[in-house]
Amino acid sequence: MLYMISRGGNYRDCADHEGKNVETIHVIAHHIRQKTGIKDTRDHAECREFIRGHRPQLHPDKVPKPPSPKQIEILRLVVQGQTYKAIATHFGIRPQTVQNHASCACIRIGVNAKGAARLSGIATWLEHYDAKQADAMNDPAF
Repeated sequence: MLYMISRGGNYRDCADHEGKNVETIHVIAHHIRQKTGIKDTRDHAECREFIRGHRPQLHPDKVPKPPSPKQIEILRLVVQGQTYKAIATHFGIRPQTVQNHASCACIRIGVNAKGAARLSGIATWLEHYDAKQADAMNDPAF
């Protein structure tokens, strides 16, 4: 709930996402305020700050792997506006397999949004990935 609100959602969004009514979400918000010290659970910035300071640290052995080269290629095609069906035809695989590759890649790069926000997150990650690759190619030690 805090994560959804920190990303611009509201109590109605939380209720719809959780399959609960808004009154239940208000009760949950009350308990969150009591346990965390957050003054206003509707305040996007305050929720974001709380989450930033309380994210669990990953054990070094549990850091997600980077996407595979095929997953990266699929992400590039998704950002270009290709449908899963078109990408599947290009690779000679089923559309469901393409969707699975894209979903796994998004988990690995930390993008868990949907729709336009998902495309934006993927595009941003690809820009950083390409910049890193270019830096590695220009490194004299390479």
